[in-house]
Amino acid sequence: MGMTITLSPELEAVVRRELESGRYETAEEYVADAIQDLHERLEETLEEEREQLDASIAEADRGEVADEQQVRQEMREMKAQWAKARSAA
Repeated sequence: MGMTITLSPELEAVVRRELESGRYETAEEYVADAIQDLHERLEETLEEEREQLDASIAEADRGEVADEQQVRQEMREMKAQWAKARSAA
């Protein structure tokens, strides 16, 4: 089953540059590769988050809990990391 996707001029230019570089023979090949890379990164991120959650639950089960100030600081750091990762993507 095929799908037609309309790209913005900026994204179309990215695809054209990749085709002109010779790394890809078709736009479909490039887009498929880009989607696969994105999917793999998202899966890796989800797995890392699951591992972090499991570790946090284990800490709580052992009574290793943080006070409010520690939690707020960690949340600020996580938010900054998330924003940095989103801007890089």
